[in-house]
Amino acid sequence: MKSKLLFLLLTILTCCQLDAQMAADQAALLCSEAEALFHEANEISRREPARALELCRNAAARYERVLLESNLQNSKI
Repeated sequence: MKSKLLFLLLTILTCCQLDAQMAADQAALLCSEAEALFHEANEISRREPARALELCRNAAARYERVLLESNLQNSKI
């Protein structure tokens, strides 16, 4: 799962253009926080599934904020 999350993060950061609405460092910080939340969720998923789900939702919300506030767009393939 960690490799999937890393792939997602790299895809977002390398295949997208960051608009001026959100500073690149702020977007990177939010993505870093999201990755940490997903990692923590992975670590506790068997012991505390409800808490892990909450952490995943919080992580997804951070990625969503980056996408919405920075106007990231997929690059053309």
